[in-house]
Amino acid sequence: MKLASFILTLVLIWVFTIPIFGQSFAQVTWNTFEEENGLFSVQVPSNWNVSEISGAEALAPIDYIFHYNDKGNSFAWIELMISEPFYTNSSAVLDSFMSQYQQYDDFVLLEPITCDKYTLNDEPACSFLSSQHLEGELRRNVLDIVSISPNGTQTYVVFVASNNIYEPFLPVAEYVVDSISINSTMARLLLENISLENIQTEIPDVLTNVGNQSQTFSSAFDTFVNADPQGYGVYDQRNSSTFSPGEDIILYIEPVGFEYGTTGEGSDSIRLTFLQILSFLIQKEMS
Repeated sequence: MKLASFILTLVLIWVFTIPIFGQSFAQVTWNTFEEENGLFSVQVPSNWNVSEISGAEALAPIDYIFHYNDKGNSFAWIELMISEPFYTNSSAVLDSFMSQYQQYDDFVLLEPITCDKYTLNDEPACSFLSSQHLEGELRRNVLDIVSISPNGTQTYVVFVASNNIYEPFLPVAEYVVDSISINSTMARLLLENISLENIQTEIPDVLTNVGNQSQTFSSAFDTFVNADPQGYGVYDQRNSSTFSPGEDIILYIEPVGFEYGTTGEGSDSIRLTFLQILSFLIQKEMS
């Protein structure tokens, strides 16, 4: 009787220990996380935290991390990064990542680059698996997955877990990755806005002298038009600011506060004015 009771106790301990240290897909309670602006949605285990990474710590313009509540010295997280493409294809992106990893003595390639195992947001993705060991922590397994959408948006997901829990957590991570649904149009617009903000931060206002006053580059008049303007004041004004998907957005703008000509300082000084104009045009187009 005592032996049977002892065996039963062992069974109960085993059953209730698995959900804590070895999360299989069936043992996870799932929550749907939706980015507040509708940028993306994803299924995340209920005992994982979600946070946005911003500022100097962000590795991409759009950077979110889904972090497992650690038990002891074990750890696991998934990071979702959306950016402009680094290269023309996903395999080339991963080649560059691997080159960076290989600079460290603790790098071990576990699975080479393959492009037939995963998808991201219904797009074909490439991946590779490596092992790394940082001082003061357990050796970690790192799964890198990258896809590039036809509209020119790069999605990069990395799953990192201490190697003692990587295998039982892998089905959970793969489900999270498979559940990622990105609003590609919104992602593209957001990235363009971020690029515009970077241009405006890097380029100072262009001031020119008009009479005895300095004038900032701006628009004296602008409007949407139906076709390319044929000259100053020669345009076919559009009566609506609503456009169909894929339809060209054409603006007629009468800018003021700029000048052109030879500066004597080479092409870079001319390019500054062109970038300022380009920044303004993009801003008008996005407003």
